[in-house]
Amino acid sequence: MKLSECVSNPQALVSIFGHFPNFIGEQITTLLLHQDGPTIDMIVDLAQTPKSPPKRWKEKFNGVSVELSFFGVESLSLTNWSNINIIKDFSVEMEEVSGINWKNVELSTEEGVRFSFRCIDIRVTRITPALFIENE
Repeated sequence: MKLSECVSNPQALVSIFGHFPNFIGEQITTLLLHQDGPTIDMIVDLAQTPKSPPKRWKEKFNGVSVELSFFGVESLSLTNWSNINIIKDFSVEMEEVSGINWKNVELSTEEGVRFSFRCIDIRVTRITPALFIENE
């Protein structure tokens, strides 16, 4: 199933990019685990230029940082965290168990990071402009 079909609030990303952006090939910069929920916050830097950036974004930017929050997390597995984490595969499958619609998330990176978990909800919680330094 496409990530865009599993996110509760894809509208902000769609309005900025004209479509729901592809996270494959983009970098995970932050992964936060919270006991409340429990919740995982993941920040991904998208080196994609928005089609219709908000007018309040006055500073110079060449990409966007997106924070996705995963709520009601269970069965977390994480291996090989790295200092560079380029997304290779990002899949979400729906599964109903005892009347609860779980989202089974699996993500891997080009560097060998693998993590998986299931959650009840996925939301876009923050979108900010970013200025990425390009290597020469």
